[in-house]
Amino acid sequence: MTNKNVKLKNRSGDYLYPYTDNIPAASSSTAGKVKLDTTPTSGSNNAITSGAVFTALNSIASDLTVAHKAGDETFTGTKTLQVSNDDAWLIQKANGDYTVAAPSVQVAGAFRMIDKNRKIMGDVRFARQTSGSQITQLLARNAVTGSEVSCYISCIVDKDGNAYTSAPTPATSDNSTKIATTAYVKNNLSGYITPSNLEAVHVIVETYANGTSWYRIWSDGWIEQGGYVARSAATQTVNFNKPFATDSATVQISAYHTTASTDGRPPLINAITTSGFTLNIYTSYTGAYWYACGH
Repeated sequence: MTNKNVKLKNRSGDYLYPYTDNIPAASSSTAGKVKLDTTPTSGSNNAITSGAVFTALNSIASDLTVAHKAGDETFTGTKTLQVSNDDAWLIQKANGDYTVAAPSVQVAGAFRMIDKNRKIMGDVRFARQTSGSQITQLLARNAVTGSEVSCYISCIVDKDGNAYTSAPTPATSDNSTKIATTAYVKNNLSGYITPSNLEAVHVIVETYANGTSWYRIWSDGWIEQGGYVARSAATQTVNFNKPFATDSATVQISAYHTTASTDGRPPLINAITTSGFTLNIYTSYTGAYWYACGH
């Protein structure tokens, strides 16, 4: 008996599967015949073989024109990183936490510049120290003299919230534009201000002023004061604005005329006490300005 293939038709006269080519091609919206591509093809709706996918991914992994998530790579040419206004490129330190008061180990990272021998030339580094301080440092390093020399400028916020900067201290005799640290200032002032002569430096602790009346009190108890007194009698009492502790104050008087006068007799002072003094003033004077000082 001979086996024969039987071709079936529908009412429209179309041969039925598998003896017909009436099955449509598959697309993203229609089920149908599928053709396999052996290489990725732009715009193709065909399926792709696993071998072709493997080849394509392997090619990308070894492609030196793209950046990869892992492994050492060398970039050449100009690379532009663009963000919107006030935005920033973010680099996350996976084990960093600036809210930890004192981490068990220091957590650090850096943007680093190296030379052709992979020696550090400089960097911007960040560190969370075990003391709880957060530090950002700018580093410069040079070995032209034969030995490696490093310079750090640091911004520091310690665990207590104290914020300050740190920099190398110039030599005491340095007169350049280098940053003057507190140590540099102290070293240069040591010859001028010492604990012994600091005791002789006094400051003003109290002041008063009202019209022509005023006074100024110093930290060692020294008082300076003054004012104006109008003539009311040939002999009159003037009260100090601030009483002295002793009656050894010095008082000076300057006579005042509202009109021209040829009388040359000066005003006189007597009976100085801790609270005031007695003024003798001639009738031709309108009044007198006074100044007093003492303890």
